[in-house]
Amino acid sequence: MDDQPTQPQTQPNLGMFKRRMGRLAFLLSIVYILAPFLIVALLQFVVHFALASSNSGNTNPNSLSAIINIISLLIGIVGVVLLIPVFISSYVRRLHDVNQSGLLVLLIFVPLANLILFLFLLFVPGTAGANEYGNPVDSYNYWVVMGLKKPLL
Repeated sequence: MDDQPTQPQTQPNLGMFKRRMGRLAFLLSIVYILAPFLIVALLQFVVHFALASSNSGNTNPNSLSAIINIISLLIGIVGVVLLIPVFISSYVRRLHDVNQSGLLVLLIFVPLANLILFLFLLFVPGTAGANEYGNPVDSYNYWVVMGLKKPLL
């Protein structure tokens, strides 16, 4: 027998997947995730429209247009890679708010089921009190909606 005290079993700190998320915070997280991609698409549209109008008589492809396409592609790839964990975390925390397992997030890979899951999470209210995943989060608190903690004043 060892005389050393045994360490208590602790669960790993899952940070992004640990808490609950209300409907409003879920909606805004999806908007925040999509905003950079919409901005890049809008800028690319504006630049291509400006280049097309300035080169209306020229049929040669413009090297500036190719550079803009490459930069947009790189921003898109980096954005997708960086935002996938945030996207999945938003779904898992919202599923926890309705007292469901986070494994249901795998439904986002099933066509039509992902739309039904999104609408379910967007409109179904979370459990009123504490559930298996913790206490409810105040979704109408400004700092919670913005994804920030309250500043220390």
